[in-house]
Amino acid sequence: MDQDREQRIQKYREQSERADELQTGGDEEEASQLRAQGLEAARANGDEDYGLFFEAELACAAGNHSTAIALLHKSIELVSLTGGGDYFLLRNMGVYHAFNGEPGVAIEWYEKALEANPEDYRAMCGTGHAVSMSGDLDVAIEWFNSALKIAPDYDRCFQGLSMCALLQGKLEEAVDNVTLAARSAPRAQRANFYFVLGAAGLLPEVAWRDLAIAEVEAPLTKKVELSELSGFIYQIRRAYAGQTKEFLKKKAEAEEAKRKFLLPNSDLDPERSVMLLLRRWNSYTPAVPGTK
Repeated sequence: MDQDREQRIQKYREQSERADELQTGGDEEEASQLRAQGLEAARANGDEDYGLFFEAELACAAGNHSTAIALLHKSIELVSLTGGGDYFLLRNMGVYHAFNGEPGVAIEWYEKALEANPEDYRAMCGTGHAVSMSGDLDVAIEWFNSALKIAPDYDRCFQGLSMCALLQGKLEEAVDNVTLAARSAPRAQRANFYFVLGAAGLLPEVAWRDLAIAEVEAPLTKKVELSELSGFIYQIRRAYAGQTKEFLKKKAEAEEAKRKFLLPNSDLDPERSVMLLLRRWNSYTPAVPGTK
């Protein structure tokens, strides 16, 4: 790879990571603008692989995960034609599949990213989050700790450790880790801090003031609070989109089954219609003596 292209790619990656931070902090419009700038620059420079990547980023941010995955596949294919493997693109494919509710597939892509770059602590952390989505909290914790050996201040690892501790009922440990996450990235982690401390039965507003983080000491406006809440909801929605869709599908199926069961003339097997069962039971019931 020539030096000019290498420098451009590094800038694209930095733009993407900055946009991700802005998105997490609730600045969706600014994040979108930064990604659009990256797309425009990649196209102008003839870097088609990263042009496709920024298209994928914009699609993913809009919740179109299938489109994002398809675009990123094309980007990765372009890179593979040159005989290389771009760990950054491979890792982001893992992120997209995690957002799409496919932790198992996400882990496979994180593994490919780590093969290309064994020091990619973000891929390690992503693996931890994907593994935790599958329920294996002890293994997830190992991945978070491995990433922290390379990047001791990476807030998302502390966030992951905090959530694992919370799920294990270790409230003090959960609070300690989310506090470290908040100190490392106050804007991105404020909503998570409030959530964990609230779950632990503490007063997050008081604890947040006690942190005395200069970046966020000034009184927060309603707009900023809503922005941060929006960012937190965005994270949850993207991470658990697949599970949500599956739950709603099963819920709709259960409601339909209930509806059919209660129909007077069920289109199910007559033996399964509650109305027909009650009617049959009533026909077997002898008349009460002394009544007409």
